[in-house]
Amino acid sequence: MFKVAFLSVFAFGAAGAAYAQDAAPAPASDWSGPYAGIHAGYGFDDGRKVDIAGTGAGTSTAIANGSRPNVLNQNREGFVGGGQVGWNFQRGAWVFGPEADFSYMHSRGTDAVFTPNTTGTVQGTRVNSRMDWMGSARLRAGHTLGNGLIYGTGGYAYGKVKGDAIFYSPTGAANYAGGHSYTAQGWTAGGGFEFKPIHDSKLSFGVEATYYDLGRSHIIANPQTAALAGTGSYVVGTNTRGFNGVVKVNYGF
Repeated sequence: MFKVAFLSVFAFGAAGAAYAQDAAPAPASDWSGPYAGIHAGYGFDDGRKVDIAGTGAGTSTAIANGSRPNVLNQNREGFVGGGQVGWNFQRGAWVFGPEADFSYMHSRGTDAVFTPNTTGTVQGTRVNSRMDWMGSARLRAGHTLGNGLIYGTGGYAYGKVKGDAIFYSPTGAANYAGGHSYTAQGWTAGGGFEFKPIHDSKLSFGVEATYYDLGRSHIIANPQTAALAGTGSYVVGTNTRGFNGVVKVNYGF
C-alpha cells in the first residue's frame, strides 16, 4: 500500500504538469527568493541483500555447510517527515537554486531465519536495521508551467544508520552478537512537482520522490562465550539505500 502511494508521487506530479501545460497560457509565476517549509511521507528500501561471511574456521565452516545463512533479504521502511529551506533563482521560465532538508525517519527492518546445525537442531539468525534521521544539501533545477514548477534535484546526503546482528544457539542464547551506530554519507537524486494555488502566491504545494545511497557498512558479530573463542566472528555487510516520497508545503519570503 505504501509503495503504491510512493509511486503515486510520480503520477501526481506528471498529472499536474500535464494539466498546467494544457491549461490556457498564463505568465509564469515568480519563484525567485528564499523559502522554507515542511514535508511528510514514506520511505522504503525494497529487497536489500544482506551478506554474511565468517572470519575464522568455525564461522566459515558454519556458513559453508548451511548451519548459518550466507545471505538475507531485508525490507526496511517507515515514516519520513521534516523541514526544508532553499533559495530560488529565476531566469525567464527556468528556476534553479540550492535546497537543504532534514527529516526524522522511523525506518525499520528485521529479518530472521532458522537453519539446522550439524546435529539437526534448529538455530536462529537475526539482523535488524534502522535509520533515525536523514539530511541533504541539493541543487534543484526546473521549468515553470503556468503556476507549476517541475524540477530535478540531486546532491549530498547523510543519515543516522543503526544495526545489529545476533546468531542464536539452539537454546536461544546469543552465541555471536554485534552492532553499529554511525552517520553515513552519500548522495541523493530525484524530482518533483510544485504548484501555487494562486498566481504568485507565497504558499506552494508539491510532491517529491528521491533515491538515496549512503554506502556500504558492516556489522561484526563476535563470540559471546569463552567456549566460542577462536572460532572467528560473523561479518554482516549491507548497503544503505532506498526511496523517499513526500508531500511538501513551502512559503516564499
